[in-house]
Amino acid sequence: GNTWHTVGNFGDANWYNMTNINSLNTPGWSGNATFGSGGYITMYHSLLPTAGNSQVTFRINFASNMINNNFEGIAFDNIKIIERGKNVGLVDIVYPNNDCGLSNDVPITVKAFNNGTVIQYNIPIRFSNDSGATWQMDTIPFIDSHDTILFTSNVTFDFSNLGLHEVAAEIILDNDSIISDNYVEKTFYNSLFVNSYPYTDDFETDTNIWINDGNWSYTPSGSIINAAHSGNHALFIPGDLDTVSMLISPCFDLSQITHPVIEFYQYLNVNNPTSGGVMQYSIDNGNNWLNFGNEGDTLNWYNSSSIDSLNNISNGIGFSTNTNGWIMSRHNLFSLSGQNKVRFRFVFASSNTETGDGWAIDDFQIYNKIGADITIDSILYPVSDCQLMDTNLIIRIKNYSTLNINAGTPMTLSVWQDNQFAFTENFILSQQLLSNESMIYSTNNILDLSLSPHNYNIKASIYYSQDINPDNDTVNFIIKSYGYPVVEAIFHDTTICWDEHVILYVNGNALYYVWQPINDTSAFIIIDSTKVPDFGTYQYIVYGYNQYDCYTTDTVNITIDDCSLISENIIANLMIYPNPTNGTIYLSGLPLGDYNITLLDLTGKLLLSNSINISRDNIVMNLPTNISEGVYILNIYNSNKQWKQLIQIIK
Repeated sequence: GNTWHTVGNFGDANWYNMTNINSLNTPGWSGNATFGSGGYITMYHSLLPTAGNSQVTFRINFASNMINNNFEGIAFDNIKIIERGKNVGLVDIVYPNNDCGLSNDVPITVKAFNNGTVIQYNIPIRFSNDSGATWQMDTIPFIDSHDTILFTSNVTFDFSNLGLHEVAAEIILDNDSIISDNYVEKTFYNSLFVNSYPYTDDFETDTNIWINDGNWSYTPSGSIINAAHSGNHALFIPGDLDTVSMLISPCFDLSQITHPVIEFYQYLNVNNPTSGGVMQYSIDNGNNWLNFGNEGDTLNWYNSSSIDSLNNISNGIGFSTNTNGWIMSRHNLFSLSGQNKVRFRFVFASSNTETGDGWAIDDFQIYNKIGADITIDSILYPVSDCQLMDTNLIIRIKNYSTLNINAGTPMTLSVWQDNQFAFTENFILSQQLLSNESMIYSTNNILDLSLSPHNYNIKASIYYSQDINPDNDTVNFIIKSYGYPVVEAIFHDTTICWDEHVILYVNGNALYYVWQPINDTSAFIIIDSTKVPDFGTYQYIVYGYNQYDCYTTDTVNITIDDCSLISENIIANLMIYPNPTNGTIYLSGLPLGDYNITLLDLTGKLLLSNSINISRDNIVMNLPTNISEGVYILNIYNSNKQWKQLIQIIK
């Protein structure tokens, strides 16, 4: 007793529940009320560190403080120290589970463990498929110490019969220190595997094809639902059970049928809208379930999305209220085509105030719908463009089915434009439409596409009386008329003399501009008469582009003249500076006298009109402060002379 060691640590399997007991400063057991043990429990731990010692003493160390002393304490009983060289056991039976189409040659898989201190070889194990009435022996080759393995039996069993099967497994190991963990058992259901269609179940014969949780009966026994749709039997669940009950179908291989359809008759009588039923499907053998279809789908499908009793099952969607007799419900299973193991289940949930008879299902069918599948594959014309015109609609129609459609077959095309009905026209196939082939059809009616810019919302729907898949008969698409930008070339003069210049300015809403033939992308260009090869008239074109590369042009013809006939009317040697200006300019070189001064913007709007007397050189002129930045035309003239120049104002 001179030195003491704590046995084990927090986190060890089936051992301490506290990382540290304050009064002891060690890990240990603690707790009370809901945090206590709730009664005697069995704890165990390896004493391997003490092996080989001839004198080992154990103690139980209990400590409390003066604050929390109003609880009963701790008690120990039935302390055992045993040789744990052998402790092999079973966790559970991993396989088989609820499945479909099990054969007569199926092994059993178990999860086994060795909690002993040494490896165990050739461990005897036996299996039973009849609740332990008979057994077959097998051997697990080995399990390492403190290891867990999956072991699949070498012996096999016949689980081909439909319905419930009970299996068991037991390890029989001599001198096993704990035998209570040697035995496991399991009950599972083998369901029918269906791969031949049509499949029909009228519930008149076999009662072990569907997995029934025990609440469904094969004979309707309500006061209202008291007979099957056909024959004498139908699956029926009372409405007043105040529970959630499920009925699970066989497995269906839909991998080889292209247009599967489900169909069944139902009779629903519930008086409380919080009660009802839903059909769901699973493609992973029942691990996950999803609603099939939506409210308002096809023939007599879900009629409610607010069934409170189904909130945790289907988010409230399903069948509810009263059908007032047997009705057929049908839905295509096209979205499940290609799946090789599909289960369905009917789920019924009722409230504690339900007084209705309940729900009955009869004449369940799954079949492959035979027929054509016509769809509008694509729109060929019109297509989005800068400017659309009134035009007919050209579409590509495709036959997605395995059947050929004969020439002369009537069809109907309906078209809507911008959510308004446009037209319907009937037509017949001019030639045979082969399986998986297409044809082009051009309408006789015309679409009005004169608005620009405008996004046209076009919907087209094709109807064929033998079409088995109407879900893909309608297409929606957007056709855009982009429109052209506004482009205007602005100028103050089209004739200039030698050694003069003129500025061409563009106004509009284009994204960008290009001046030709000089390939300039500026908002304005300066035409310098000294840079052209000779006198004459030159053409300048400005292109304005939007984001779709739609463009508009405007053209300006500029004449370069020698001005020999009009030079006497031009004010010579006039200088206007600075240019660009912030609003103050100087006039130099004007002959003495009276002049009129006007300022116009590039659209010709008059912004300023003043008279001025020139009595000296270098006259200062302040332009109005409310004039915005930009390019303007300044005119200076009197009865004999004139001068015109573009000036740019910057601030």
